[in-house]
Parts: sequence; structure tokens; C-alpha cells
Amino acid sequence: AAFKQETEEARAKAEMAYKIEQERINKTFATEHAAAEMTRLEKETELKRQAVEIEREKLNVEIREKAQAEENAKRLKDHPEEMLNIKDANIQILVSLLCDLNMGLGYRYNVKGSDQPLEIIYTPEQLHQLIP
Repeated sequence: AAFKQETEEARAKAEMAYKIEQERINKTFATEHAAAEMTRLEKETELKRQAVEIEREKLNVEIREKAQAEENAKRLKDHPEEMLNIKDANIQILVSLLCDLNMGLGYRYNVKGSDQPLEIIYTPEQLHQLIP
């Protein structure tokens, strides 16, 4: 009977030790799992933040490019002679030839972000004024 009681006590102690060890393992696993999940969420948040920043920068570039294109189109419309570099020898020859033939000169300027090109047309009289 004493042996049976000692065996039962030993078994109870072993079961208790096993349960305590299992609880410690479970607690460690839960802690490590929570830490890993927190790290994953932090990385995911950082990637989303970077994606938002990239998208914001793309929009800023588009806005700047569109504003620059609109400014260029306005300047071209207001002062087309600035866009035609008359100092270029090849253009001087072409303009002189067009003047001799009493012809005008026209060209299209595609404005980024606009579906309508800006057309510039020089009459022969305007071309004569442009020749240095």
C-alpha cells in the first residue's frame, strides 16, 4: 500500500510538472507568436505608408508636369516667336525660302495632358518680321 501511495504521489508530481512545463511552453509560444504578428503588422504598415508616399509623389509629378505644359502652351500661344529659334541656320533658310515663295509656316505643339494640339501659323508677313 505504501508503494502504491508513493507511486501515485510520484505520478501526480510528474503530471503536475508536465502541466506546468506545457503551460510554460504555451505561454512562450503565445508570446513569440504575438511578437511575430506585431512585427508583421509593423512591416505591412510601413509598406502601405511607402506605397502611399510613392502615389503622392506620382501625383505631385503629374501636377507639376501638367502645370509646366500649360505654362509652356500659354507662353507659346502668347509669344510663338520665342519657340521658333530663328537663329538656327537651317530654320533661317527655310523661313527665307517660305518668304520668297510668299508662303506661311504652320506647326502643331502637343500639350501634355491636353487632347487638342496648339496650332501656330505664321503668315508670310510675320515670317519677314522674324528674320534677323
